[in-house]
Amino acid sequence: MRLFLIISVCLAAIPVGIIAVLTMAMWLSDHTHEFGPLDPRYVLLIHGTDVARLDLLEPISGSVRYIAQGEEGNSPARAFMIFKTGIPPEQVAQTYETRCISIGLNSQREPQEGNELVVSCDGSSSELGIRASRSGDVTDVMVGGWLYQRR
Repeated sequence: MRLFLIISVCLAAIPVGIIAVLTMAMWLSDHTHEFGPLDPRYVLLIHGTDVARLDLLEPISGSVRYIAQGEEGNSPARAFMIFKTGIPPEQVAQTYETRCISIGLNSQREPQEGNELVVSCDGSSSELGIRASRSGDVTDVMVGGWLYQRR
């Protein structure tokens, strides 16, 4: 009888597991998600992407947010990290230009738009934009864009 119960539980766990995985996959691909750095969705949607590889630049505590959307039809996934830092926009732009090149992306500084500096990074795996603008004593930074594949 004990063996029968063990086998029954194992057999019942298989469809429950499959349904749970499919439900999670549909939920992740169907919505745009906004979350913090300690959220499990970071591992599923951001970790391993070029956005994660560019990394944060001395963020102010509590200012980090991530926004991600899975692939949808022919549209590739999108991921963004948004944070505040005390570093001036010019230094933020220079640092991210260097980081883009170090991970194999082409980097180009765009013409300045008001008080906002923009760096474009693209390659076969992604098309990313870095925007840095000064607001008082802090610089608002957004890093993100289209992700064609994980590395």
